[in-house]
Amino acid sequence: MTQYLTMADDPDFESLIAQSVDRAVAARMAAVDATSRAMSERLALVEAASAARTDDDNDDYYDALSVSASAAEIAMAGPSADLTATEMMDMNMDSLVGGRSAVRAEEGLLVGGRSIRKVGVAANSNSYDITHSDNFGPDVMRPSDISAGDSTTADRKAVRKNEAMEFEYVGNSSDGSDHKLDLPESTFTFMITEKLFSAPFVFALCATAISMVCLGLALAESIAFSLRMGLRVPIGVSPAVTAAQFVGIILGVLFEAEVPEGLQLIAYGMMDSEEVRRVRRGRRSSFILVGGDMISPRRVVLSSLLRIAVGYMFLAALFVTVVQAESVIAIFYDVLALGFVESIDDHAYAMAKRGFFGKTMVLATHEKKKLLIDFNRKRGISSRYWSHRCARIVYFSNAVIMLAGLSVITVNQQHGKYRCGSITVNFEEEIWERAHVVIDMQDGFSTEERLLLYSHFSGTYIENGTHGGYPRYTEQNKRNSSKFEALVGAELLFCHELEAWVFRHELIKTSQNGKEENECSWLMRSPDTITFDIEEAADYDWNVWTGVIKPSSGLYVSCNECANSEDCGHRGTCSSDRQCKCDDEGHFGYKCEHERPCDSLVSEKQGCCGWRHENPILLVNDNSFASDNDKFNTVYNRPIYFQTNLTGIPYDMRKFDKVPPDHWSFERDSPTYDFANWDDFFDRSSEHDGLDDLLTEGYSVIIYFTGNRWCATMLPLSETITSWLVRLDYHAFWNTALDPDRTFIMSDITSTSYPTGVDWFEMRRRINYKLEENVSFYYGPIGVLVPLVGYEGSGWFHCPRVEPTGLQ
Repeated sequence: MTQYLTMADDPDFESLIAQSVDRAVAARMAAVDATSRAMSERLALVEAASAARTDDDNDDYYDALSVSASAAEIAMAGPSADLTATEMMDMNMDSLVGGRSAVRAEEGLLVGGRSIRKVGVAANSNSYDITHSDNFGPDVMRPSDISAGDSTTADRKAVRKNEAMEFEYVGNSSDGSDHKLDLPESTFTFMITEKLFSAPFVFALCATAISMVCLGLALAESIAFSLRMGLRVPIGVSPAVTAAQFVGIILGVLFEAEVPEGLQLIAYGMMDSEEVRRVRRGRRSSFILVGGDMISPRRVVLSSLLRIAVGYMFLAALFVTVVQAESVIAIFYDVLALGFVESIDDHAYAMAKRGFFGKTMVLATHEKKKLLIDFNRKRGISSRYWSHRCARIVYFSNAVIMLAGLSVITVNQQHGKYRCGSITVNFEEEIWERAHVVIDMQDGFSTEERLLLYSHFSGTYIENGTHGGYPRYTEQNKRNSSKFEALVGAELLFCHELEAWVFRHELIKTSQNGKEENECSWLMRSPDTITFDIEEAADYDWNVWTGVIKPSSGLYVSCNECANSEDCGHRGTCSSDRQCKCDDEGHFGYKCEHERPCDSLVSEKQGCCGWRHENPILLVNDNSFASDNDKFNTVYNRPIYFQTNLTGIPYDMRKFDKVPPDHWSFERDSPTYDFANWDDFFDRSSEHDGLDDLLTEGYSVIIYFTGNRWCATMLPLSETITSWLVRLDYHAFWNTALDPDRTFIMSDITSTSYPTGVDWFEMRRRINYKLEENVSFYYGPIGVLVPLVGYEGSGWFHCPRVEPTGLQ
């Protein structure tokens, strides 16, 4: 404090103050003079720019010119004007930043504290004078008057950097226009901003490759199945799954970022404004990064196209997986999983930014990259430029196409287009001995007990409408797979009470009075399931009703329709109606799976006689009843054989050559006369209704398939094969194929195409109640099966190579 008081008492203090004030005033006046000269030059530039301007509709431009002219006139008035130097500098700044359009007229710019004035406009000079404004910051470099001859690479980069600096001021205009587009934080950005084959560039290629490989693997599996099995769309889904499919598609398109970002970059790159052209200095084929680097448009476009390719691979994989899904949770899991795979580039970028991939990647990710392109920040890509419109159309077309495709698939599912309309069902040999069969439903409800072999209901089933949204399959005629005319067919349908598939028949009840019924009156049922596919449901073990619930291996279901020649075993072609047309007469069946049967049969007994029958067993080939595909007659999709004009006991189809004597013995040393060897069919012919008359008057033997066994039945001569075939509603159960008074031999369980190569048995002990008054016998539901040949696997019937005699 004492020091300052001493200075105030100094007589020279006032003179020192006066000298300081004079120097300050002189400096101020010099600044005013410099400002006046600058405004004169500026006014000339403004007038030149005004004369060259053709856009008469921009009011901001003329407002800026007016402000600049006013400022110049005031500056030229000198110190006599009623304005301080500071006010004049403020007016000068206003003239510099007076309007966006004035800037576009190539006037002086105020950018980040630097006053930039382009020198020599009339002479088309490219030199710049960059000076510091006292109001804003420290001095800056002056790369002024850089000529083309003596410029270095660093000089040219500095000029481009200064060119790019012009946009720093333009970015915050009131109408939202901008020229600095922030590039997304993604490895795709490295393909634009980094040098070729640099570490960040290679890192971006690797991330893109991984994403495309993962999406490709997900898509390849579905495409492989699609080529072989169609799109593998479920034959039906629940309403909840249908809703989830549409939501999944919408969410996938909404959150998919690669396609819209790629489209956005391409659309913005097609924009070109006066400012961008000026900074590019006429180089329309280049992009400029904020910082001065020139970027080839090809890098921007190729990076965008790679991004779009990844996006469309995601959308394709999303669509296929969603339409193939059968549960709600699976749909959302798929959407999330595919979304993660698509965003591998973003996750890789984030890890690189945290330093997991080294210092080089950290520096590359922390350097903010911006492209100098023309766009409106407030409107974004919603403007009316044609490139923006095309980008929006493509983006929304993705959603429209995917939703339209899903809608078509949903409608087809509801109409059963993806379901198999015709199936073959093969039941295991489950037996219900005392099944309750309805015999009268008109004059009061009444039932009778009958032997039920579930295998008799094997055969063709046709889709017949739906039941609770699930398909209903109805049993068809066993002779030609057409609809029953008089009989009622069995059904395979989905029971919502059980949430299971069931087999049922409306004339077969699980209780005698028909009131205490199983749910949906099921006779067989699958485990709990929600599948719409009966083939899938048949893969599991079912339960069967035999008076009690019994586990069963269930049934086998196969589709009768084909998709290609492979489904026909390469033995035929698949027609447009999805039916196999066998190429030759060597095979037959829905899938050409059966070999053509031999034209006649001989039994083991004919080995003694040159393998000839006096009355041959011939293949039935009545053209009036044969189908076009088989060329011979079939039941249960198997051939029929017929032997006629027989009398007496058919020894060539029996185990013994002669009938045991009327008196038999139970002694162990006499097995020939043992009760177990006694034939209660032909030896007790009187106990069988009409059998004696049949053996005396003559009969025929018909050999046919019953679902899983072959059998031979006797017919009176009055019933020819034609009249037997006329039974349009033939059915092994309803027509009593196992008639104890007519059917005398049966094969082992088989699926062979014809009755050779399978063991056969005599059927005995099926009239137990008539055998002995003092004994109650029980030999099982189909009696005793006595092998016709003493060793297993030898078969009984064979195909002869010689011509049969006595052809009919």
